[in-house]
Amino acid sequence: MREIWRSPLIPADPFVWRKDLDPGIKKKVQDFLLTYGDDAREKEILATLNLDGFKKSGNDQLLPIRQLELFKDRKKIEDDANMAAADKQAKLAEIDGKLAELKQQIATAK
Repeated sequence: MREIWRSPLIPADPFVWRKDLDPGIKKKVQDFLLTYGDDAREKEILATLNLDGFKKSGNDQLLPIRQLELFKDRKKIEDDANMAAADKQAKLAEIDGKLAELKQQIATAK
């Protein structure tokens, strides 16, 4: 066995919502989650779930997931014995370009 790629840590259970979700609803949900755990009762509830609370994040949190998906797609293309060599090279180059972009985004997000 050999390691061919190691992913960065993947965030646990991020909340995501549609881009077209009403901004007022987004604000209410965000405010609730970011302030939940401020009092002793809420802290106790969170402790039973092995949570300390919630932190604000953004789409950058999902960059490692996108990397994993592209890596999976790349491997599938590499292993496709029926694909013409030129097509394979073109698709691999496209995926490699996307992976390079994600790598840059991850480097600047830190």
